[in-house]
Amino acid sequence: MHLVVSSKDFANALTPHLQIIPKRSSMPILYSLLWEMEDEGKLKITSTDLEVSLTTVAGVGMGSLFQTGEKHHILVPAIKMFEIMRAISHDEVHIESRPDNTRISIKAGNGSYQIATAKPEDFPALDFAKETQILMIPLAQLTQAVKQTLFAVGRDEYRPTLCGVHLESTFTESQVLLSLTGTDGHRLAQVKNIEVQNPNKSDKLVNVIIPEKAMKFLSRFWSTDDSDAVVKLHYGEKHIKFIQGDAALTTRLIQGKYPTVKDVIPKSPSNILTIEREALLKSVKRVSLLSNIATRQVKVALESNHILISTCDAEQGSEAEEQLSMEYFGDPMAIGFNAQYLMENLRVLESDEVTMKFTSPDNATILRPTDDENILMLLMPVRLTE
Repeated sequence: MHLVVSSKDFANALTPHLQIIPKRSSMPILYSLLWEMEDEGKLKITSTDLEVSLTTVAGVGMGSLFQTGEKHHILVPAIKMFEIMRAISHDEVHIESRPDNTRISIKAGNGSYQIATAKPEDFPALDFAKETQILMIPLAQLTQAVKQTLFAVGRDEYRPTLCGVHLESTFTESQVLLSLTGTDGHRLAQVKNIEVQNPNKSDKLVNVIIPEKAMKFLSRFWSTDDSDAVVKLHYGEKHIKFIQGDAALTTRLIQGKYPTVKDVIPKSPSNILTIEREALLKSVKRVSLLSNIATRQVKVALESNHILISTCDAEQGSEAEEQLSMEYFGDPMAIGFNAQYLMENLRVLESDEVTMKFTSPDNATILRPTDDENILMLLMPVRLTE
């Protein structure tokens, strides 16, 4: 195998795979990338941590005669290769493997570098069953929905079904609608009614829990403003695969039943607040700087034409308060929130105004963009301490 690449472009091609290889593992082979050359000018790169697998295709030049149909493959240390590509900064880099696949040489300008490689046969076989159910989802909508739900997923290994994003489909007479939900038991985020294509006319509903790592990768590396870009979703009982262009991300699913979240959403809260999102976010951020470092508690006191956001840390002798004008219809009340949780909800909503709906200081609060009923956030209050 003899490749000719630009170091900058090739480093960019390797970057997504650094998010897939494990940070710590008892299997050193997982720190490597499988390179496979089957077509001239196209190098297939695969990484895995045994739970999540990523395959991409990088455009490369060929430094020697290549016979179409002839397969070349090699196992390369991921981090070493990335760091060399990033450091040498050269438009023409030659990468050549030995016939026995034990080393590769890298030549750029006056520099020469040698890296030991492993046998490609030692790379773990990705035993992902072929999933035949397919949906097609607008990429921009999917990545946006992931960002608006991923922050709320749990990280308690003793409650594994909460450690991922719940993906669920519903059928109407003319279309398939998708919803994404994340919750850790203290807060909830849900995006509903994403229209998807169902090319195989499958009547099988999607009802799966996708691990955080896979969804985090989607939101970071597949974000796009291209309204025409589409993700193909192949799914089954144990795995789900996302395909976008030449890239494929496959992950094992979290097994178990996701909680029925609709039962915890207040049915008809009668106290309604409408306020500018950015103003509320900045106010909570400033006030929370003096909150108790352990509880991060802020108090929100609601009146007819303003709210008072305050905090008091008796241990440090600090306190703060700010008053904001807004529209509020309901009974006067005071409710406590974890400031960090409240700010995270406000950051992902991204609308100019938000609507907050309250039942009582002891019940969950609903947050959503004023102009979008398909996005819902739920935040549990904290007990106020004087």
